[in-house]
Amino acid sequence: MQRLSGLDASFLYLETPTAHMHVAMTAIYDTSTIPGGYSFERFRDHVVSRFHRVPALTQRLVEVPFQLHHPVWIEDPHFEVDYHVRRVAVPSPGGRRELADMAAQIASIPLDRTRPLWEAWVIEGLKQDRIGMVTKVHHAAIDGASGAEIMTELFDLEAEPPAREPLPAREPERVPSDLELVSYAIASKARRSQAMIPLVGRTLQSVSNVINNRRDPEGGVGAVPLTAPRTPWNDSISRGRKVAFARIPLAEVKDVRRILDVKVNDLVLAVCAGTLRRYLEARDELPDEPLLAVCPVSVRTDDEVGTGGNKVSAMFTALSTDIADPIERVRKIAENTLGAKSEHNALGARMLTDWGEWAAPRTFAMASRLYSSMGLAGRHRPIHNLIVSNVPGPSFPLYLAGAELVASYPMGPIMEGAGLNVTVMSYRDSIDFGFMVDRNLVPDVWDMAAAVSASWEELRDAAYALRSTAPKPAPKAAAPAPAPAAAAAPTDDSGFQPIPFTFDGFGGEEEDTIVASTFDVTFKPRRELYSKGNEAALLLRDLSRLGEMSIHCNTDSLPALEDMDPEAAYLSWKIQITAEKGEEGIRQVFEFAEWDCDLEIKAHEDAKDGEAGEEPPMVPVPFDLSILDDVVEDNTVAAAVEAALRNLASITHD
Repeated sequence: MQRLSGLDASFLYLETPTAHMHVAMTAIYDTSTIPGGYSFERFRDHVVSRFHRVPALTQRLVEVPFQLHHPVWIEDPHFEVDYHVRRVAVPSPGGRRELADMAAQIASIPLDRTRPLWEAWVIEGLKQDRIGMVTKVHHAAIDGASGAEIMTELFDLEAEPPAREPLPAREPERVPSDLELVSYAIASKARRSQAMIPLVGRTLQSVSNVINNRRDPEGGVGAVPLTAPRTPWNDSISRGRKVAFARIPLAEVKDVRRILDVKVNDLVLAVCAGTLRRYLEARDELPDEPLLAVCPVSVRTDDEVGTGGNKVSAMFTALSTDIADPIERVRKIAENTLGAKSEHNALGARMLTDWGEWAAPRTFAMASRLYSSMGLAGRHRPIHNLIVSNVPGPSFPLYLAGAELVASYPMGPIMEGAGLNVTVMSYRDSIDFGFMVDRNLVPDVWDMAAAVSASWEELRDAAYALRSTAPKPAPKAAAPAPAPAAAAAPTDDSGFQPIPFTFDGFGGEEEDTIVASTFDVTFKPRRELYSKGNEAALLLRDLSRLGEMSIHCNTDSLPALEDMDPEAAYLSWKIQITAEKGEEGIRQVFEFAEWDCDLEIKAHEDAKDGEAGEEPPMVPVPFDLSILDDVVEDNTVAAAVEAALRNLASITHD
């Protein structure tokens, strides 16, 4: 028996007959990669074989009598896999729109709270040997990070899945009695009441920090709730949903990021802003004020990895939809997000989760239903315009029961007063956009999705034009012309004279030689880096391509074999690298892992004469990290990583 946290339970209380608090993903698979061919039974059996790795899939809720406290999770004694893994088919021609219509129907149905809070729908009838799968899980069970952990357990790195593990026997829990639940609730509240006074103190300090931050002219500030302009989707929502998808190339996004010197997340927000601006302009409904987005922020610590549930906060940021120029817009968004992060940090990353523990279940749920039934969302200024969530995904192919994952479109929930959610996820060489909307407020959602490509191309072309017109370095001043030499005497009877010639002055227009700089890099992966399918060895390989590199592997945190957690991160690396691309080039190697590691980059300072270093001496990398390339091309990632780790171990022993 495990009690829901206050934040987990709040997603239950926010749920109304029209606001369904589940998150979803529409995935497309290529069945031609399946050894032996596709069958629904194969897919279902694969999911069943991984149940023991994901306990949340077989757990259901039990309410505490009189809602004295938040509900608890127990192992469902009556679990039925056929209820959760289902099979449907789309009508002809079986394209993206038919798949999206089916996904919208599935998303429009709330989950049954008497059962484990998830469903997986296998969708057949797609073109080109494709099948779809729409999964939905209640937000009370997962957030973005824990959802990624579930994906890691369900997917494989190769089309030929490993041999199935023997399934442990399921031991369903006894449903606790009302008396047990009440006693548990009273004891839990008593323990947590001790944390109230420190929480109030931290809250007052956080409020003071925010006030001081806003008074500081140098400090960035975030957007203010209840200041958003009204749009067509900022109204009371209905039960029905519509879904649409879009995709842009990841390589182009990385290229533009380097040109403009902004974050990938800034570019994602800029594409969303450009998309909404185009959509509203075409309907003559573009507000003069910028739209306001809520962006979820993970606050999960290393100790909380693998615990499931929600460890998330949120920040408010303006999308600058009032700015027509795409370059000016993205730079303003970068400034806005920096201010929003500053204010979020001033408030405290855990403030939302801490206060969530004190949410009154009955009062919270009744208030949500009353707000929805009375249509109050349309009677005041919007709290925000939409939710935008950006989730980094794996850069290599994944397989489910042998079928290669081709695309994954995430879909987040919509809320009263904000009938639009845009969730973005990177996968391999693309960034996928999933639009979830209220079908009555945004009936033409595919027009909105179509504007993604146009918005991106406008921003990309403007960035490329900026690069082509950037001023080149001024040429070096030419050396003074040498004084004319005296005419040389003829060397023979022909009367010809030798022409005075010198190399002086040549090369005056050459650009300055790029000088490589040396940096000290400390790289310590967190558990999340591996849970999302990334590998430290592959990052080190990419880093080694920038220049000459020496490395030391720190194994001090490595426990004894019997105490080792196979999913934990114990190793860290100290690296010295000389690279022409500088610090920015080094950070680009880690740009999609920066959330999941501790990374420090400093310019190298030569040690003083006679000064002994505290760390073990750096040694040149004794192996060629490019050996991973050939292995990865053969889709044997596990072998690549194993080879890399063997060599990394040799560094330590040397």
